[in-house]
Amino acid sequence: MTLYTDNQYYEAIIQIRPKDKELETFIKNQIEKNDYVFISKEETKKYGIDLYINSLKFAKKLAPLVKERFKVKPLFSTTLFGMKDGRRVYRLTVLFRLERKRRED
Repeated sequence: MTLYTDNQYYEAIIQIRPKDKELETFIKNQIEKNDYVFISKEETKKYGIDLYINSLKFAKKLAPLVKERFKVKPLFSTTLFGMKDGRRVYRLTVLFRLERKRRED
């Protein structure tokens, strides 16, 4: 399956703050390994990158992998998207905030 699609459907947003090429590459490689997961949209923000993906479950499974590898604690938040068959449908946002490297004097 392709890594990107023109479809605007997404269930989760993965936020990388600040921009970090190594973390971004790691996440994209994990997505590429899964045939059922794709990136719907990628937005470059002033302070980082947002990846919109089609799988809420994958975003939850990705968090411990990133935590172990990059020693960063993921922050989760949900947003009510709407109702489907009388049930609430949520979108998940996972924030990976890396510590800024201190500049040496």
